[in-house]
Amino acid sequence: NKSNCYGFLVFRIGINEGATRFLSHDFEEGKKVCDDVVALSGRTDLKEHCYKGIGGGIGLFVDSEYALTEINEENLFSVKKQLLEYLKLCEKSEGRYVDSCFAGLFGTKFAKFYDLLKIYYERIEQLSPSWDNDFEVVG
Repeated sequence: NKSNCYGFLVFRIGINEGATRFLSHDFEEGKKVCDDVVALSGRTDLKEHCYKGIGGGIGLFVDSEYALTEINEENLFSVKKQLLEYLKLCEKSEGRYVDSCFAGLFGTKFAKFYDLLKIYYERIEQLSPSWDNDFEVVG
């Protein structure tokens, strides 16, 4: 269980610290959060958990800012554009962990927005079948 404990801790740090940096467009500081926590743990294999946390944190933020019931014909285009911009934040992750960030993002209610609003993003369309559909981020 020790490994799971470390993984979860690194994941939470990604949510609480890394995601806030990404949402502020301070990507280098967000990446540094992951680098620092992994260096402290001595386990480089945990970096994926940090980036999954960053995606999860972005998704939790989106969930706190948007409600499906408030989306209508007048604001649909604007909301879709904004959600796409949040999705693209994951592209600023360290190269090999971009998909981990997306997996965290789609472990939130963001996935429901993506599907119901018919948002399309090529990379997501290529990745989504390979994700663990049972993964869920909670705040």
